[in-house]
Amino acid sequence: MFRIFGKLIALLVFIASILILYDRGSSNSFNNLESLRRIDPIPRTQQLVNDRKYSEADEYLSFFMQFPYVYENQKAVDLLEEINRYRSDWGYKAKNIANGVIYGQSDEIEGQIAAGFSDLFVVGDIRDLGMEGYNYFNDDEVDEVIVALSSIGLVATGATIFSAGSTAPIKGAISFLKLAKKSGRMPAWFGAHLISISKKISHPKDLIKVKTLFTDIYNMIGDAGLKNGLLLLSRSTNPLSFKRSLRFARAFGKYSGTLLRVVGKDVIIYYTAMKKYITKESFLHAATYGKRGVERIGKIGEVRFWKSLNPVVKASRLSKVLNKNLAHFINQIPSFFFLFIALVSFVGVV
Repeated sequence: MFRIFGKLIALLVFIASILILYDRGSSNSFNNLESLRRIDPIPRTQQLVNDRKYSEADEYLSFFMQFPYVYENQKAVDLLEEINRYRSDWGYKAKNIANGVIYGQSDEIEGQIAAGFSDLFVVGDIRDLGMEGYNYFNDDEVDEVIVALSSIGLVATGATIFSAGSTAPIKGAISFLKLAKKSGRMPAWFGAHLISISKKISHPKDLIKVKTLFTDIYNMIGDAGLKNGLLLLSRSTNPLSFKRSLRFARAFGKYSGTLLRVVGKDVIIYYTAMKKYITKESFLHAATYGKRGVERIGKIGEVRFWKSLNPVVKASRLSKVLNKNLAHFINQIPSFFFLFIALVSFVGVV
């Protein structure tokens, strides 16, 4: 009789110890979720302003301004207004337009449009071929990618792809790719590919060979914008990763570049893996916590992620069952003690 009673006590002690350990594990998991901290965009934005990268600063801060914790912050509102004042200055705009026309590159939309406009006509291609020809005759380095793009551009000028429509997407893509090369944002694999295909184009009908690729690039610019498109292209490592970038730009548009900066280079892989069960809204929200936020939502799922952000403090099961003071006392005892008690009581039951 006493032996059975002893085993029953041991069993109860074992169950109680396991429940306490489980309760701690559950609470710790919740606390880890609560430990996520949202990104404060002001310091990085201010640094971009100090570096005179006003366009990037605007884009970065504007991403976060869609969330209450930022747009309710007066410092963020004032900083964005300051950036807009810089960008609206006519002297600043004129400088960027000149850079676009003369050099074919600019950080601002005005200069990029000017560069693109010149490339839509033969003047841009002649300008670039002339500059590279000058480098060749002076024994300076010749940019073969720019030569390849300008050559394709000359063929495309005023031409129509037979039975395939207008050349506008091709001319637009050429302007974008020139900008990518001149700003150092074109990966080597892509440049080599352009040089290879340019050798196969000598007649307007040959443009059909680049129509799909250049149209995809043209659409990416429309979805994400020039600056984000440049960033997405620069981070691609092969044709497969570039295709993922195109789909990412289609999904997030103007936010795609900032997501890449905030979360990191793996953000496209994360979204590709999650998009079937995580909404874009939740993905964007998780991104405001940085890489850890995106990893967390991928690990625990959308529903649990939103619940974990609830500001209500979660009470442990011990606090609900026992007296508050007694629960606090038990929580001060190290977990290894209950693990030891659980093992000893288990042996007693057996």
